[in-house]
Amino acid sequence: MNPQVLADQIKAGNRRAIARGLTLVESLLPDHEKLSLELFRCLGSAPRAYRLGVTGPPGAGKSTLIERIALAWLQGDERVAILTIDPSSQRTGGSLLGDKTRMGQIADLPEVFIRPSPTGDHLGGLGRRTPLMCALLERAGFKRIIVETVGVGQSEISASYLVDRLLLVALPGAGDEVQGLKRGLMEEIDLVAVNKCDLGQAKATVALLRSALRVFRREVPVIEISALEGSGLERLMEAIEEPLSSGAYERTRGELHFFEEFFVESIKRLLLADGTRWSELRKKVASGEVDFLQVLPEVCGHLEQLAEDLKHP
Repeated sequence: MNPQVLADQIKAGNRRAIARGLTLVESLLPDHEKLSLELFRCLGSAPRAYRLGVTGPPGAGKSTLIERIALAWLQGDERVAILTIDPSSQRTGGSLLGDKTRMGQIADLPEVFIRPSPTGDHLGGLGRRTPLMCALLERAGFKRIIVETVGVGQSEISASYLVDRLLLVALPGAGDEVQGLKRGLMEEIDLVAVNKCDLGQAKATVALLRSALRVFRREVPVIEISALEGSGLERLMEAIEEPLSSGAYERTRGELHFFEEFFVESIKRLLLADGTRWSELRKKVASGEVDFLQVLPEVCGHLEQLAEDLKHP
């Protein structure tokens, strides 16, 4: 693979090249990681796209709502990329990756690029390489990117570092669901859409969510919508398009978060490579040969030495 040729094709909007680039970036193989970094060098920089995160419980209608939002953006001649993150099985490692089939109106449009992606063993509602995938799509010329996270949970707040706005899709009559929302998520969401309002009980859920958000001293728009029928979508789009008040600060915060995440991941991978002392210690702990407390002094000693080596290369 020639990174420069692939980069030129990606910048020209070649869909097959974009898909190949995303596959390369998503790979965790060491050789592919080196190639992907070379690819980004060839791609250069690009303007930051508007990134919208969408989270919510299964069955809330996230895919239908995402389709509606994408169609609204397409009316303004915007190219839209959609990354859907699916949970991976802890037993088999597989993922369904079927979100594209639920977006029939936009799946085959040339202005829309949909990419399902597995989480693997990564927490936070995102895939391990989702930030890099967003960066590649920006360099491919997409000005609007939607990231659909795995679902509501305590770890979903990682998505807030990646996107400009985080939209929670809730269901009417979801009192227990509100109780299940973790403090971290309630502090990070920027918009709430109570979907399927045509089913009733929407007003009570809106009042409950507004009350819950006031506990955290937050004034977050909570909007009744029906993604299926289209009601309430105009007001939701107005809220989505509101100017970002602290965009530069939030983006810098996100860049730092993912820089540190990739740094720690790279160090861990190097230390646990086959044949290293770290790898040997890990195998002993995994087999029950030693208690992890027994090896901590040696591990801490190695870390101190590593820190010294980094200070004086």
